[in-house]
Amino acid sequence: MLVGDGSGSTADRPLGWACVAIEPGKLMPEVYYGCANAGTVNNAELLAYLLPLTAYAARTKIGIGLKQIHIVTDSQFTANVGSGRESKSTPILFTAYQCLARSGFQIHWHWMRREELKLNQFVDNLSRKARLLIQNQKLE
Repeated sequence: MLVGDGSGSTADRPLGWACVAIEPGKLMPEVYYGCANAGTVNNAELLAYLLPLTAYAARTKIGIGLKQIHIVTDSQFTANVGSGRESKSTPILFTAYQCLARSGFQIHWHWMRREELKLNQFVDNLSRKARLLIQNQKLE
């Protein structure tokens, strides 16, 4: 199960993302986070799950059996896009998820209000911190 969030606004502004990955058989969840100097909030929402999924894919035997992945997001739009109920406004990023599906991942997208799950609140705070980290950097 992945619980993630993205932080950002318009394509010309910084973005941040964060995700907690909970795997069966592991005692502790893994925390992933990152940032970029520009990108939309929808990009941030989808990026929150991409690195954890590709890391998991690298550790497992892709193509051998079906891998059930449950993604929990506080973004109704992201859950709808992932489930195919809404048009894909970020088609390039979404193509990566389609590749994972062809490799044996069956991804189930779930929407939950941020207030309903402590992990949603944690990744919301962490994604915002990641965005602010890069937002305050000046490359010279």
